[in-house]
Amino acid sequence: MLRIAFAIVLCVLSSLPAQATSRGNFREGYQALLRRDYDKAIEYLTRAIEIGDLSRGNQALAYHYRGALYLKRERNDDAIQDLDRALALNPRLATAYSDRGIAHRRKGQYELAIADYTEAIRLWPEWHDWYVHRGIAFSAIGRHNEAIADYGSALSLRPNLVSALVARGDAHLATGESARAIADFRRAMTLDRDLAVNYPSVVEKLARLNAAP
Repeated sequence: MLRIAFAIVLCVLSSLPAQATSRGNFREGYQALLRRDYDKAIEYLTRAIEIGDLSRGNQALAYHYRGALYLKRERNDDAIQDLDRALALNPRLATAYSDRGIAHRRKGQYELAIADYTEAIRLWPEWHDWYVHRGIAFSAIGRHNEAIADYGSALSLRPNLVSALVARGDAHLATGESARAIADFRRAMTLDRDLAVNYPSVVEKLARLNAAP
């Protein structure tokens, strides 16, 4: 979810004086992040945090971005720890809830993930991806009808969202709604010419469904 928060941090960084060491490291970390040099970004953000003179708001952002970077490196426990700290400092960081939800989901902690996605949605209900993520967590514990409702919410915000169509098709299959699954898979196929590459299982499922009596 880093891309969502870039615009926010641009405003913050524009006011950071270069001579302030912690803030300078924060700025360097952000520049490294833009270059996708994630290890260097983690290094700079760690320095900024350790120096310890960031404002409360900037400290929350530093933990938030380092947590998101740990998430990219599949360091889920480190990500959760940093995102916990970020949210303790600023409980209105919607993207931090979503990122922590991803980490919890990867660890199989689906109820925790659902709680985090729910809070992200409460704070920022217009962002479609969070409904998809929560739907995936719902499906993982067999709550397919709730997942279908979430995918529908995502599609109401972004009607051509292929990931939501594919996920909803799978949820329809899980509830025995084959016709609805076929409709979602077919629509996904018309929207994504590379569906066979991006979602190879969908093509196989469609073939089986079409061959069924």
